[in-house]
Amino acid sequence: MKKSEAILREKRLSVTKSRVDLLEFFIKKNQPLSILDFKKTKLFKEMNESSFYRNVIKFEEAGIIRSVPTANEYQSYELVQDDLHHHHHIICSACKSVKCLTECGLDKSFSKMASKVGYKLTGHSLELYGICPDCA
Repeated sequence: MKKSEAILREKRLSVTKSRVDLLEFFIKKNQPLSILDFKKTKLFKEMNESSFYRNVIKFEEAGIIRSVPTANEYQSYELVQDDLHHHHHIICSACKSVKCLTECGLDKSFSKMASKVGYKLTGHSLELYGICPDCA
C-alpha cells in the first residue's frame, strides 16, 4: 500500500486516484507548494481545477496539509509531518518561492518578551524574506 493511501485511510477520506496522486506529489516534493507549482504538472492537466481545490480543502480540514505564508496572491501548502518540529519559512522577494527553515531558536526569547508584558506564550509565527540562490 502506498503511503498516501495509508494517510487517506487514517484520516477517513475516500481513497481516489486524484487524492492519491495529489498526496503523492506533496510527499515527493516535500516543500511548500502553490497552485502555480501544480499547474506545471501532468497531474493538474488530468484533474479539473475545482476537483483540485476541493481535495486541497479536504486535506487541510483533515490535517494532512497546512497553509504556509506567501508573498503572492496564491496560497501555498505543505505536508503536515509528525516528525517535523515547529519551523518557519523564508520567501524569495523576487520569485516568491517558499522554503522551510528547519530550526527555530526563538522560543525562549519570545517567551521572555511575552512574560515582560504579562503573557504566557503559546506559539508564534514568523516569516523571513530574502533573495533565493536562483534569483541572486
